[in-house]
Amino acid sequence: MPGEALSPWAKTLSNTGFTTGVALGDTDCDGDLDMVLGSDMAGFLCTLWLNDGTGEFTKAPKDLVSPMTVAVKLCDLDRNGWLDLATGNYNKAQYLGIPNRVYMNDGAGNLDYYTTLGEARTHGLDAADMNGDGRVDLLAGNYGEPSVIWLNQGMGPVFDTGYWNSNYDTTAAVTACDVDGDGDLDIIASNYEGEPNAVWRSR
Repeated sequence: MPGEALSPWAKTLSNTGFTTGVALGDTDCDGDLDMVLGSDMAGFLCTLWLNDGTGEFTKAPKDLVSPMTVAVKLCDLDRNGWLDLATGNYNKAQYLGIPNRVYMNDGAGNLDYYTTLGEARTHGLDAADMNGDGRVDLLAGNYGEPSVIWLNQGMGPVFDTGYWNSNYDTTAAVTACDVDGDGDLDIIASNYEGEPNAVWRSR
């Protein structure tokens, strides 16, 4: 109830490793929120946890083969009403870029590997229709290289590298929002290592 203290409620999920990203959404279309966890530690894969409707989660039978995942985002990329998944990946131990991945939902809650997007040290992800064409695009906030937008061209979907170059190469998180109320989505980026956080306005 509003104003009441939260009661302690501990839930543990086994074999989740060093979790660095979480996303919630109804992946199996049963009316409750499921959960995707990303782990950036070698030997632990990205996992989908299905909600039974009471807050009890069961690990989906198939792991998502997305190694060293820092960020996860559930969104409908092909406009069929089912939530798909994008993962932002980064090998921190060796300071190497790893291809980001896209998984498409088959309508039964199974997230099947579909394609890769570049090879970057991605720390932050967001999803939004950045160019107003009705399709959800992907924003990747990268470390050690410029951040980019992957524009959704439909047709599968197919993605093309977009038009945003952040000028900063230590981005930890990105989010799309209309900060100036003009109806276009802008971008806010938070950055590491003394680089200024930045707001990028659409024109």
